[in-house]
Amino acid sequence: MNNINIIKQLDAILKSDAKNYFESSERLSLMNILYKLKNDSYESSTSDSIFINEIIKKYGKFVT
Repeated sequence: MNNINIIKQLDAILKSDAKNYFESSERLSLMNILYKLKNDSYESSTSDSIFINEIIKKYGKFVT
């Protein structure tokens, strides 16, 4: 999955009702990862990729 798709998915999750259910660490991590993805030619690390996939799996149901 490329950065543009990740940004779109994470933005959609952040703008959905899922934001009411985030743990504070999830919210902070998402904001940091999105900032890095939007501002740099950032390549996510393995731990970031795992975290992103977990968040999409956990909160993706709020988007659809």
